[in-house]
Amino acid sequence: MKITPRIRRLLQWLLLCIGIGVGPAQAQERAQQHLMDQAGSLVWDMIEAETDFGHRRYDRGMTPEKLQQHAHKVARQLARSRDALARLHSEFPAGDAFADELAVFLKRWPDESAFYDSLFATGVKYTDNLGSQLYGLGSQAHDTRSKWKTPFPFFRP
Repeated sequence: MKITPRIRRLLQWLLLCIGIGVGPAQAQERAQQHLMDQAGSLVWDMIEAETDFGHRRYDRGMTPEKLQQHAHKVARQLARSRDALARLHSEFPAGDAFADELAVFLKRWPDESAFYDSLFATGVKYTDNLGSQLYGLGSQAHDTRSKWKTPFPFFRP
């Protein structure tokens, strides 16, 4: 079957129209995924810092002074990540489930002192626990940080 120039032109216009219609939808989806990837990276950095503090606070040789210094350092790190999440929060569409939970998280821990206090909090409800809130956010925004890969995949455990 021979394609005439007229049919070829019509097919080109059709493909062009389809491309124009699909392009913005894919760009919007990619932008949303990029936002979730950035948020996931920040949330999982926060989870790692909070978990590391929980483990290191019981290390041998950790004096109360060292513990307070380390807690201030971790609280500063958490506050920096929180501020970056607050900047990202404004870019999320309204009504998004992750954005709603993130807004609650941002309101609950507004600054470094709130993080510092929650690192030493005991007897708090599970829903008000920093770790559980972070894991709740982390379950929606997956960890997209690069991971170490062995150069010899055959010997992986």
